[in-house]
Amino acid sequence: MFIDNKYTKCYFKIIDLAKSSIPAGYIEKHHIIPRSLGGNNSAENIVKLSARQHFICHLLLTKMCTGLAKHKMDNAINFMVVHSWKMSGRSNIRISSRWVEYARIHGNAGKKGKPCSQHQKDAVSMANKGRVPTNKGIPMSDEQKRKISLSSVGRTAWNKGIPRTQEQIDNQRLKVTGTKLSEVAKSKMSAAKIGKSANNKGKGKHQKALALHLNEWLLTQ
Repeated sequence: MFIDNKYTKCYFKIIDLAKSSIPAGYIEKHHIIPRSLGGNNSAENIVKLSARQHFICHLLLTKMCTGLAKHKMDNAINFMVVHSWKMSGRSNIRISSRWVEYARIHGNAGKKGKPCSQHQKDAVSMANKGRVPTNKGIPMSDEQKRKISLSSVGRTAWNKGIPRTQEQIDNQRLKVTGTKLSEVAKSKMSAAKIGKSANNKGKGKHQKALALHLNEWLLTQ
């Protein structure tokens, strides 16, 4: 599983040292064989490390693997650097800018083209519930609107050709039921229709003709 190199030897040296002498103070549990690489939660596969030892071990793991396993270890170190360092009280870890750069470049590289699982989507949704958007109440400038408009030119909508479900239609109807358009919105809609022909123009004549034809046919039966 691991490459036989100096990093692997150093890794297991730290593990053996921690097994014989548990660090004092703040400690973290570390999977000797990471779960993403097939490790389990058994006592034999878990060792208690200091925050600094834990971080160093994950750095070593990025040098001990190749292929998909390396992408997973890069992603793990990226999480430690970018996310959990600020949340878990790891005040005794000092991360150099070189390792921050490494974590962000290599950690994100393994995610390219990989879709989010439903579990990840649900976790993100739960984390955002009740949060107020940072830009709420701040109107966009004309320059921001122009940039958004330019970035969308030539793009195909992600939902193009995908029919809406009845549930989506009902939800949309409930959102607009009872709402009243402001005078500004009405004037904008009116201005947008100037010069455009109605999409149902002329259809009334055909419907009347069809009704008369049907009536005549019923009278002859």
